[in-house]
Amino acid sequence: MRLALPVLSIVLLLGCGNPADNVPKAAVSSETNADESASAPAATDQLFAITPKESRIDFIGSKVTGSHAGGFTNFTGQLRVDGGKLAGAGNRLVIDMDSTWSDNAKLTAHLKSPDFFNAPQHPKAEFVTTTIEEKGTNHIVTGNLTLHGIQTDFLPRAHPG
Repeated sequence: MRLALPVLSIVLLLGCGNPADNVPKAAVSSETNADESASAPAATDQLFAITPKESRIDFIGSKVTGSHAGGFTNFTGQLRVDGGKLAGAGNRLVIDMDSTWSDNAKLTAHLKSPDFFNAPQHPKAEFVTTTIEEKGTNHIVTGNLTLHGIQTDFLPRAHPG
């Protein structure tokens, strides 16, 4: 277990380069009728579902000799919006660890084994936000991560890239 959390942290942090750095920015506009927008209800206390149909959870694990793509195909979650803003606390994501995949079948089996996620013994991982702090165009997300049946605080760290 002591090996699994550092390894997971390394796997997640090694892919910290932002793949969106070389992607053109989206153009966003809003064309609304002033009369309609005046009667529209305020966006308070709304819940938005996170599902594999609309979302993806992918990772890239790197090592000296190369890298591997992977992710999770089965997960659920929710995002809360209060007063038109993403709520800092209570956003939740639950991942079915048996849905782990990678670009190599042998690696996928190893990731599901007791050496890493131990999917048969610990079939779910969960992350629940405790705070989300806006920092310009970025956000710092803090929360509680439950992995291998153990809950730990997940605190953001500064990293290059």
